[in-house]
Amino acid sequence: MESITSLAMACIFPKSLGFLFYNFHKFEILSFRNYFYSMAFIFDFYLALISAIIGFFLLLILLIIKNTSFQSWIIRKIVHFLGGTFIAIVVPFYSHYLGVLLAIAFFLLNFIVLILCSQTRLLKEYFILRNCRKNEKNYSFLFNTIATLLVLLVIYLVSNFLFNDVLLFSAAALIISWADTAGEVIGRSIPSIDFQIFGKKSLAGSFGVLLASVASFFVISSLMGLSVNELLILKIITSSIVCSIVEILSWGWIDNLLLPVIGIILMLWII
Repeated sequence: MESITSLAMACIFPKSLGFLFYNFHKFEILSFRNYFYSMAFIFDFYLALISAIIGFFLLLILLIIKNTSFQSWIIRKIVHFLGGTFIAIVVPFYSHYLGVLLAIAFFLLNFIVLILCSQTRLLKEYFILRNCRKNEKNYSFLFNTIATLLVLLVIYLVSNFLFNDVLLFSAAALIISWADTAGEVIGRSIPSIDFQIFGKKSLAGSFGVLLASVASFFVISSLMGLSVNELLILKIITSSIVCSIVEILSWGWIDNLLLPVIGIILMLWII
């Protein structure tokens, strides 16, 4: 069993790729003063600039999509999946937490420019989407986005300073972007049994959360260089079931806040 799973993981995630990704964020931690006179700062500066440009074009594309026949929930899931995946991938490559803060500053600058150039259409038509979910106010999506990003920022700081492993943050980011997206997309696309505990859910959507959680934990485990064996697989499946239960017990936007927190806790248990 171990040889089969190891071969499968090796084919999907080559060791060289995992080694490169995992060791990129193992830079020597520099002091605040020395950082700005190092090659690490130059690297982070250009990475932050590239990240901001990608974020700029993502927002621009979404503004264009808003004027098409796409439903608002599809646009919301596009943001969820692409944004979360990009953040999970790029953040570990920063050599210092100041580089991440620099990227946030660049992105906010681009965001303000887009709002002004679009005559606030970006803010009104995208971040204050009508009818994203039933019985919710127009500003709920904007507030949820801000709250989710703040939670991710706290998780990043905890991963960086407390555990010295930013890939723990990547696990949280992937869980929220992949699992939550899969839950809604699969739940809306595949007819199944609907049920309600605190919020309306579907059996297909919960299964989608389970599958996406398994994929997220497997990806991060591979990038961390963990040996694939029966125990790892059992932990990943168990952790994914926990994520599904958390999503089932959530209501409204609360799963966006709970899943990344649960994700990093479970990743610590897995490793």
